[in-house]
Amino acid sequence: MKKFLCLLVVAISVTTIAVAQPDGFEEVTASQDVPLDGGVSLLLAGTAAYGIKRMRNKQQRKK
Repeated sequence: MKKFLCLLVVAISVTTIAVAQPDGFEEVTASQDVPLDGGVSLLLAGTAAYGIKRMRNKQQRKK
């Protein structure tokens, strides 16, 4: 129970500190865009590698 309360306090603290929006209602310009191309490609590559590994393990269990 103590670990749960500690994690809850940390989660609430982090979410209040980590604000992704700029102050006010400014118009978003091209320089404020989030670069998703690198992260998304790494995520897709990792997912594909994990899927291939799972398929190979499943085929080895059948033999």
